[in-house]
Amino acid sequence: MKGSIELMKGVEWKYTKVPHALICGETGSGKTFLIEALILGFLKEGANIRICDPKMSDLVFLGAVPSLIDKVFYEKNKMLQCMREFHERMVERQHEFMIKSYGKTGNTFADFDMVAEVLVFDEYVAFVSTLDMKEQRDFFGYMNQIILLGRQLGFFMIAGMQRPDAQFLPNGMRDQFGFRCAMGSMSPIAYGMMFGDSDKAFKDYGKEEKGWGYASLGTGSIQTFFAPYVDKKFNFVTEIAKFFGEEVMTSLN
Repeated sequence: MKGSIELMKGVEWKYTKVPHALICGETGSGKTFLIEALILGFLKEGANIRICDPKMSDLVFLGAVPSLIDKVFYEKNKMLQCMREFHERMVERQHEFMIKSYGKTGNTFADFDMVAEVLVFDEYVAFVSTLDMKEQRDFFGYMNQIILLGRQLGFFMIAGMQRPDAQFLPNGMRDQFGFRCAMGSMSPIAYGMMFGDSDKAFKDYGKEEKGWGYASLGTGSIQTFFAPYVDKKFNFVTEIAKFFGEEVMTSLN
């Protein structure tokens, strides 16, 4: 495990130091391609992945990979259960970590050969919008704990959405995402939501230029970003199946 994922040549996301990823962008901006690249990167790191796709758009087809068949969710109750169980596993690891690190300081999950656990939530706002008040309260409670405690324990979140409105990331959670990437053209307000006050001059490269955006990797600076190039013939589902040495199933359960 390197503890980092290459985003583009010379640029890495050191997720063990700068945890959690917030990926924003309109349809067609390259947001989903970037999330899929991160999923593949984490799988190559040996991580366990769970994926929630409430709109049943692109990521849901990863459920056709045999090794991921029980790790891709799109139904509301299943996604709520996924979040709850992800949090429960983190709490279990917290107790295990406490025993192993007793008397030592500064350790993380990597020091004890613990596997990284990753929860991917694409179209996050679309999902949260379907929750009633109690469900939102529970969901945000779990998420807040994961965001705050996850780095040391090896539990990471990737959240994809069109715009990071504070009502969907309450209690300052938005600022706890170490890797923040705005894909494609966004309004000044949306850039402010993503990166806070900044004197960065955000250039619009236009819709013809694919996969561009701006990213913050926890260094305090905002840089121009180009997501990994993906040829139209490239199929992430097939590529991830190859990673596991498997064939893609012909239908989803």
